[in-house]
Amino acid sequence: MRGLFLALLAFTTLQPPGLAAQSPPVVDPPQSPSAKTQGAAEDAGISLRDEARQRELRMREKEYAKLDRLYTKLLKHCRNGDRIACRKASGTWAEMQLLLPQGSGSPS
Repeated sequence: MRGLFLALLAFTTLQPPGLAAQSPPVVDPPQSPSAKTQGAAEDAGISLRDEARQRELRMREKEYAKLDRLYTKLLKHCRNGDRIACRKASGTWAEMQLLLPQGSGSPS
């Protein structure tokens, strides 16, 4: 094995300078079309999931804002002695809490 290594080393050092210029360039094999398509599909899949998450988040934020306005209105009526408004405010608060991410105290 060592002899083969020394022979290759001697061959490369004794090689005329013009011979290296005549050798064909080393080129990576082209990527198959299916590999390119697969990569694009994975990127599209990721972006579609991200878009879906963003869409869901926007919908939850809109719903939370709507419930918050209703809760504020009901709470005002509750403070003025309206018992029905107090019950509705309590239910609205519970709905708002369901829209919050788990383990969080504020919408995000």
